[in-house]
Amino acid sequence: MKKEKDSGLLIQGSILAAAGIVTKIIGVIYKLPLMNTLGDVGWGTFMNAFNVYNIALTFSYNSMPMAISKLLSASIASGNEKKTQKVFYHSSVFGVILGIIASLILFFGAGFFERIKQTSGIAESLQVLSFTVFVVTLLGLFRGYFQGHGNMVPTSVSQVIEQIVNAVTANICVMVFCRMYAGSDQLITKGAMGACFGTLAGAAAALMFLVISYIRFRRDRRDELRKSEDVKENNVLIYRAIILTIIPMIISQTVYQIGGFFDDIIFKFNLVTVKHYDQHDATALQGFFSGQYSQLVNIPIAVASALAVTLLPAITYESSKGNIKARDEKMLSVLKLTSLLAFPGAVGIGVMARPIIMILFRGIASEAWKLDLVSGLLYCGFLSVITYSFSTVTTSILQGSGYMKKPVINCAVSLVIHLVLVFVLTRYTTLDAYALVIADVLFPLIIMILNIISMKKYLGYSLDLKKVFLKPFLSSTAMGVICFGVYRVVLMLSGMVLVSFTAAVIMAVVSYFFLIFKTKYFTRDEIFELPMGRTIISKFHIAE
Repeated sequence: MKKEKDSGLLIQGSILAAAGIVTKIIGVIYKLPLMNTLGDVGWGTFMNAFNVYNIALTFSYNSMPMAISKLLSASIASGNEKKTQKVFYHSSVFGVILGIIASLILFFGAGFFERIKQTSGIAESLQVLSFTVFVVTLLGLFRGYFQGHGNMVPTSVSQVIEQIVNAVTANICVMVFCRMYAGSDQLITKGAMGACFGTLAGAAAALMFLVISYIRFRRDRRDELRKSEDVKENNVLIYRAIILTIIPMIISQTVYQIGGFFDDIIFKFNLVTVKHYDQHDATALQGFFSGQYSQLVNIPIAVASALAVTLLPAITYESSKGNIKARDEKMLSVLKLTSLLAFPGAVGIGVMARPIIMILFRGIASEAWKLDLVSGLLYCGFLSVITYSFSTVTTSILQGSGYMKKPVINCAVSLVIHLVLVFVLTRYTTLDAYALVIADVLFPLIIMILNIISMKKYLGYSLDLKKVFLKPFLSSTAMGVICFGVYRVVLMLSGMVLVSFTAAVIMAVVSYFFLIFKTKYFTRDEIFELPMGRTIISKFHIAE
C-alpha cells in the first residue's frame, strides 16, 4: 500500500509538472505574436502592469491552492468527510473576502500604481486585471480542493484550458485594439490592455471547468459524506487554523512577488531619474528581462512548482499521522526528481541560449544588439532554474511539515539582500538589465540555503548533497558538452539553425537519461514509482 501511495505522489506530480511545462510552452508561443504586435515598449508596458497584478494575486490566489490543500490534507487524515467539507467551506469564505479586497485595491489604485511605477499607460490594464484577480481567487479555491485530495488532474487540465483560451483571446484583442488605435497616442496603452483581456478570459474558462469537475466529484462522494459523523468543531477554531495557515503562505508568496515589483521601481528610478535614460528605452529593457528571459527560465521552473504543489498535501498528511520515515522518503523522492529535471533544464538554456532566441524571437534576432542582450541575460541567469526550483520545493517541505513562519523569515532575509543588490548594481554600474538577472539568481539561492539549514534544524533532515545533486550535475555537464558540440557540427554542415537545434536537443535528451540510468541515480524501487517505471526497468534491464 505504501508503495502505491508513493507512486501516486510521483505520478500526480508528474502529471502536474507535464501540464506546467505544456502551459509554459503555450505561454511562450502565444506571446511571440503579442511581442511582435505590441513592440518592445508595448510589451514592457504590459509586463509592468502584470507585475503589479502578480502582487495582488499573492493576497488572493498564489498562496490559496497550497494553503487549502494543506488544510484539507490534515482534515482528510482524520477520515471525516463532513469535517473536510466544512473546512473547505470556511476556507472559501475567507478566500473570497481576500479576493474582493485585492480586486478593489487594484481597480481603485490603478492610477497610483501607474505613478509609482513611472510607466504611463498601465492603469487601464490594471483595471481589467482587477476583475481577473477575483476570478482567479475562485480558481485557486477549487484547485486547492482537488490538490488536497491528492488529485492533480483537474488542476492540470484547467491550467491547459486557461492558457489556450488566454492565448487565443489575447492575440485577437491585441490585433483588434491595435487596428482601432493605429496612429493614436493610445496605441501602446490599448494594446497592453487587450493582452489583459486574454488573462481574464482564460481564468474564467478554467473556473467553469473546475466548477463542473467539483460538482461531479462531490456527487461521487455523496455516500462517504452521508456516513461521516456530524462535525461539532467550533467555527472560531476552524478560522484560526485557516488564518494561521493562509497568512504565512500569503506573506511568503508576497515576498517572492514583491521583489519583482520593487525591482521595476528601483530599475526605472535609477535608469531614468539618475542616469537619464529615455523612459521608453528603460521600459524596453524591463520588457526583455520580464519577457524573453523570464518566460524561458520559467518553463523548467514550472516543474518544481508542480512538484511542490503535489508534495505539500502529502507531507502534511504524513506529518499529521506522525509517519516521519514516510515523510522523509517522500521528501527525498521529490528532491531527487527536482534535481533530475532542474539541472538539465538550466544547462540546456545556458548552452543553447542564442539559438533558442534566434528560433523563437525572430524580431529580436534580426537586430544584433537585441540578440546579444537577451542571449547574454540567459547565459548569465541560467542558474536561476536550479535555485528557484529548490527554493520552491524546500519551502513546500517546511510548510507541509508545519513550520509556516520559517520560509517567510528566510524569504524576507533574502529579499532585503536582493533589493540592496539591485539598487547598488543599477545605480553604480553599467550592468542595467544584467543587474536584474544577477539579483534574480541570488534571491532564490539564499532562500534555498536558509531552507536547507532550517530543514536540518527543525525536521532533523540532512540533505545529502552528493546523493541528490552530484549525478544530475555531472550528467548535465556532459549533456551540455554533447549538445553544444552536435549543434556546432550540424550547423557547420547544414547552415540551418532549426535543424541544428533539433538534432542537438534530441542528442541531449538521449545522452542525459542514458547517463542518469547508467550512473544508477535512482534505485530500482524509485524507478518503479516513476511514471512509466516498469517500461524503463524493462528497456534498461535494471536489476534488483
